[in-house]
Amino acid sequence: FFKRPPKISLIFLILTMRMALKFNYDRIYLNDPASVLAAIILQLEPHKCTVICHGQETEEIFMYPRALYKLIKFKRSYKRFIEKANLIFVSQDLLEKFKESTAIASNKSAIVLHPAIPNPSLNKKSSVGLQVPNIQNDFIFTASRLIKGKGYKEMLEVVLPILKENANLKWLIAGDGDYREEFAKMCEQTGHKHQIILLGVLSSSELEIYYSKACVFMLLSNFRESFGLVYLEAISHNCKVLANDLGGIREIGSSLLTFVSLEECTFVKTKILRSLISSSTKNTVSTTYIPRDFTIDGFNENVSQIISRNY
Repeated sequence: FFKRPPKISLIFLILTMRMALKFNYDRIYLNDPASVLAAIILQLEPHKCTVICHGQETEEIFMYPRALYKLIKFKRSYKRFIEKANLIFVSQDLLEKFKESTAIASNKSAIVLHPAIPNPSLNKKSSVGLQVPNIQNDFIFTASRLIKGKGYKEMLEVVLPILKENANLKWLIAGDGDYREEFAKMCEQTGHKHQIILLGVLSSSELEIYYSKACVFMLLSNFRESFGLVYLEAISHNCKVLANDLGGIREIGSSLLTFVSLEECTFVKTKILRSLISSSTKNTVSTTYIPRDFTIDGFNENVSQIISRNY
């Protein structure tokens, strides 16, 4: 398996792969665009490679390519490589997205391997004694990068009437990004800034506590998310989820998921959110809220089958 670690140069990745390839191998798994580029440079045989596609490829290579990718015309060589390689996608929707962008032929066969999450660990040692603020009252929870495309302006319009109705209700937001300052000003202008709390980046243990205590998890992203793990994490804590009907999230198939369309008016979205809050009960941690394929055990079984097939 090859994937470039953060802050590691492409040259280092190429040298590492070159050393590893001195050993006999049956198949190489390439886990990101950088490792595919390294494979092309090292002239590896595509039919002996399996490329794992996570979703960033359509943007990084085809829609908004980096300067380096433009310079070396990576889009063309990447397409040629994956046409002959085996492919694994994190969702059926991402597979269709690749076909729509003509990155692969419409009849290209591929495997869908959904991501998985570890079991909730609230009762584990990592969370013992952990203090988190702002959970004394009922709250709506959101966790994502704080960027414009994640739908924060639209979510503010949806949640504001409910905050006005209930002075004790809060909207807690975990994450950071370049939209934070502009969004904070928007919140201040509503007159309900004290009910909208920007928590910043949280640890996984802190996130689990917020998921388990929230009335509703809301993320109305405008992106066609290949697969949003935050939705799965919320569901694993028996938290009701409100999401846009867009991308691969529908493939989870949970009764805790409520979808709204992008075209739906704000009034209807507010009504749906209000209904989810009023029907919410305090959550208890369990691993039975997500299908087995999305658990670590299920994921490991699927990976073992893929490897045994030498796919």
